[in-house]
This record gives sequence, C-alpha cells and structure tokens, in this order.
Amino acid sequence: MSLVAEPGKLTPADELRELLDRAERRLANVNSANADQVFELFEWLDQISQLVAELEAAGVDLRPERTRLESIEGVLRRKSGAVVRKVGFALPKRREELKPDESRWWWWLDRIVLERTRQRVRRAAITLAILIVVGAAGYFALTRLLPSNPQVAKAQGFQLAGENMVQSGDWAGAEQQFAEALKYTPDDPLLWVWLGAVREKRGNQSGAKEAFAKARELSSSELDYYLAKGQVYTQIGDAKKALAEAQKAVKIAPDSARAHFILASALELTGKRYDAIQEFQKAADLASDKDPQLVVLARMRMGMLMQMPGVPAPTGTITATVVAP
Repeated sequence: MSLVAEPGKLTPADELRELLDRAERRLANVNSANADQVFELFEWLDQISQLVAELEAAGVDLRPERTRLESIEGVLRRKSGAVVRKVGFALPKRREELKPDESRWWWWLDRIVLERTRQRVRRAAITLAILIVVGAAGYFALTRLLPSNPQVAKAQGFQLAGENMVQSGDWAGAEQQFAEALKYTPDDPLLWVWLGAVREKRGNQSGAKEAFAKARELSSSELDYYLAKGQVYTQIGDAKKALAEAQKAVKIAPDSARAHFILASALELTGKRYDAIQEFQKAADLASDKDPQLVVLARMRMGMLMQMPGVPAPTGTITATVVAP
C-alpha cells in the first residue's frame, strides 16, 4: 500500500482515522447490528491493523490513533459475548474462508469467549471446592441462609459483593466492599486477607502489608493464615502467589490434607495438571480416615483433570473413583 495519497483522495492517515470513526460507531450500536455488519467491523479492523503497521514503519506518530484503537479493542472484548451471538455459526465458516493469523484476534472471538467461559466455570468449581475444604460451607449456610447474627449477615453480603467484583476485575469496588464487610466483622481473618490481596492488585503495597499483618494476628495458626491466602489467591486467579502460599502451608504441615488440596488447586491453576493430580491423591490419602468429604472432593477433581487432553497417564496408583462419604 502506498503511503502517498493521490490528488483528491484521503491520505493513509486520514483513511485510518475514518476507519476508526466507523469502528467506534459500529461498536456503539453493535446490539442492533446483524452478522454482516459485524463481519464488516472485523474487515475494518483488518484494514486498521494494516494501516497502523505501515504508517508506523514509515515513522508516523500514531499515539492518538493507537489510543483509539486500544479503546475499540477493549470495548470489543467487553462486548464479545453479544458480538459472538450476532454471528453465531457463521464465524467459523468465514474464518475458514479467510484463514486469518491469530494476530487478527477478532476473527477468533468465538474461541476466546468459549475459553473465557471455561475458565470461569473452572474457577467457580475450584472456589466452591476450596470453600468446602476450609470449612466455609457450613459457615455459608448458617450466615447467609439462616443469618442469626445481623452483623455477620451484613458482612457476608458485602463479602459476596466484593468477590463478584473481583471476578469482573473491579478492584476498586472490591476493596470498598471488603472494607465495608470488616466494619461488621473486624475479627474475620479471611476478610483481611481479601482486603490485602485486592490492595496488592491496586498497587497499594503498604496497605496490603497492613491488612495481611492483621490477618496473621487474627488467624488461629500460621497454617490457617497460609491456607486462607492460598484460597484467596486461587479465587483471584493469581496462580504464582497461590502456589507460593500453598507451598508454605505444606511445609508447615506436610500431613495436612487441606494444605495438599489447596496446593493441588494452585498447581491446576498454573497448568501443571499432572502435578495437581498427584497432590489431589495425597490430599485424599491423608484425609481417608478423617475427612470423607475431602476424599470425595479430591477424587472428583482428580477425575476431572484426568479426562482433560494433554495430561500424561499417571505412573503410580491413582484412585479417581468418587465414593459416598
């Protein structure tokens, strides 16, 4: 593509800005768009991508246009579910015809949405299992379903709102919700861990350190403190920190079934599925005579992992059959 405009025609930079205008308008009205209009948007993005590369290679300063493009891509990602519903099964067919590379990610939007949905389901399963393991299921039932203590009930409402905001990436809102919860149950170490983790995400390291120190002070043991941090980091999706905290818990209590279960969950989050299976097996073995519910959960999670593609066959004895407690 020549970067020199013919007389009476738009310059490449003007063409880029015109395409950005079109893309912004189309995205603003995407709920009323049809499949053809969505595909037209994707084609505009192809042209925009090409123009940006060529103009920047020619030394043109495109910082304002880059900002607009990033905004467009951000809106497209946020509206990806609605966009994919518009194109339905026509997107894979069109992608097969065009054979775009993965840098033109909008042509792969259906797969992005599918993977994101899978991650949410997996994270929800991990969260539920961990909550049961750390003994929060009974607490949930007593305080949310049958709230006898109004203070606790209010705290639980704010905590639930905070966890929902974490899942959507609203860290500022989550911090506010956890802070509100602590006004009603200031002695809850798990809430302090949540507050510390959210503050870390917001870059407030001193505030996070203060919250974690308070959580450690209120925890009944060092093990419980690390288990709580491993749980929260796993729910947040911070695999590296979840793994570090779980390893600390196992080091303190190598015979703790709960510690090995949370370590397994962290390993699963990092993508180390085979190692996760081994840790779930350890958790099941350690809990066999003490906690039948944990045995069931560990074996269930093992079975799920062993059915996933790309997981090597275990060399040891693995029992993934779910048995009734």
